[in-house]
Amino acid sequence: MKRLSHLAALPLFFCALFFLSAPSVYARQNIFVPSDGSLFWLDVLDKGEVYMDDEGNGVQSGFTLNAAECGSMALGLEYWSRLLQDGAQNSAPLRILVVTEDVYDDNASAYSPILQHESVAGKTWLAGALADNWFGESGTGWQDMLGLITIDHAAFFNGQWYDGPMATLPQNGNKSDLASTLLHEMMHALGLAAYVNGAFFGENFSLWEQGLRDIYDRPARPGMQVVPEAAYTGGDEFFVTAGQQSYSGVYFTGAHVQEVLRGARLSFPEDPDVYIYGNYAGTVPGLPVNGWEVHQVEFSHIELQNSLMSHQFYRNWNTLMEAELAVMQDLGFTLDRRAWYGYSIYNSGSCSQMPIPTMPGETVGGLSDSRAPHPGALACTSMAATILSPRRRIFSPKASMPWGSVWTARATL
Repeated sequence: MKRLSHLAALPLFFCALFFLSAPSVYARQNIFVPSDGSLFWLDVLDKGEVYMDDEGNGVQSGFTLNAAECGSMALGLEYWSRLLQDGAQNSAPLRILVVTEDVYDDNASAYSPILQHESVAGKTWLAGALADNWFGESGTGWQDMLGLITIDHAAFFNGQWYDGPMATLPQNGNKSDLASTLLHEMMHALGLAAYVNGAFFGENFSLWEQGLRDIYDRPARPGMQVVPEAAYTGGDEFFVTAGQQSYSGVYFTGAHVQEVLRGARLSFPEDPDVYIYGNYAGTVPGLPVNGWEVHQVEFSHIELQNSLMSHQFYRNWNTLMEAELAVMQDLGFTLDRRAWYGYSIYNSGSCSQMPIPTMPGETVGGLSDSRAPHPGALACTSMAATILSPRRRIFSPKASMPWGSVWTARATL
């Protein structure tokens, strides 16, 4: 996946694409989720189609996504639609430009500028429009683009992505999963993004960046310079990392994240490639964050073990873990973590009473969900655990979660 920090440094026409009232060329393929157009609109450019701005700058699509690939992207959007629709405030479709690049590398990227108006400062254009009905900085017309997503070919299988049913845990074998890729990229466009220029935080600061902490537990601030500990000579104008590798002690914290962690300190993931990821031995009082990649500051991925929003090569989640849902709440979205995930325990040696939710028509212990609620079960851990018990199903029974099963699969992004 292309890094958001790299996207921010691309030629200015990528940013200028969003300052239009209407495109000069319309894409043939439009994906609306839900189908009534009340929330998301993917405006997909086919091969050779160009999106131009008023100054003559543009971007051209490299290949045409087939019907199965468009269907997979709709599945990824369906997750976000169901997760966020109860709190959505937008009065017009949220239009996102999708451009393809004729490269075989399993890559994708996402970008949405940061709002500066006081009432929505720190949110992306896409997030502000969805959560606050704020279209002010992208114009007032419903034709305006609120974000950009790029999709490349898959690296193998003649460039074909996995386009089967979307499940909570991967079933894609050795193929890369396009639905979960779209889900991942949408979270970046919705706000999980650090806009670092070289080694400096920008002045236009995102809500995600406001929750970042360095190895001395100091918050990131606009204009701070990011430096490795070995080069740090003192001063509070620096954001200090343990080194220049992925796992370098940086973490994210927020009120909702702390509700999930309940005082737990987390380690960075185990990964065999120490050269790339590092071997940071400490723990952090928040969610581990990707630090550096190829000697460039990244800060835009959550490094829970094998999680969807990580940058690890192997991930065994197609949807968001509870702590990642808590990040969305800290970024200003209204959602019910219990309904869409269940419970997580990140402290070792702790016990919690876990209710067992049921779906309409289901029974637990002989009682249907229309009768007295089941008291639940006492869950005790000798190590951190996750308990999968959402009250709502996101996907059809064919693609529903294999309850209680967790395995490691090939990376989905």
